[in-house]
Amino acid sequence: MTRYEYVRLSMRDIPDKIIKEYKLTEIATSDNNVYIEVRKGMYGLPQAGLLAQQLLEKRLNAHGYTQDPMIPGYWTHSQRPIQFILTVDDFGIKYCLELGAGDLSERTQLEELEEDVHFVFR
Repeated sequence: MTRYEYVRLSMRDIPDKIIKEYKLTEIATSDNNVYIEVRKGMYGLPQAGLLAQQLLEKRLNAHGYTQDPMIPGYWTHSQRPIQFILTVDDFGIKYCLELGAGDLSERTQLEELEEDVHFVFR
């Protein structure tokens, strides 16, 4: 994120364990709210999709992948026969060698999201 976002949370929505652990009563406002600073993407944040796209682009560009300027979401590798289309919460990957899936998974750190990633073998 180029600038941080701030979110207001009502103390009644925060579990007591969290309130005690982080001493939130000390920083709560008079109307019983706390404000949190969001430094990275967060579910529900309007720009979460853009932040995810920017992070993916940064990681892939560093390893020879580029997004087509005319077809958003269409990616190719500069030296390997790997191409894929990224859609919301889904990957479809076409590659010629086993090396392709492993390389892409490694470069994007997708192993953490393994159950959400679907490789199409052709």
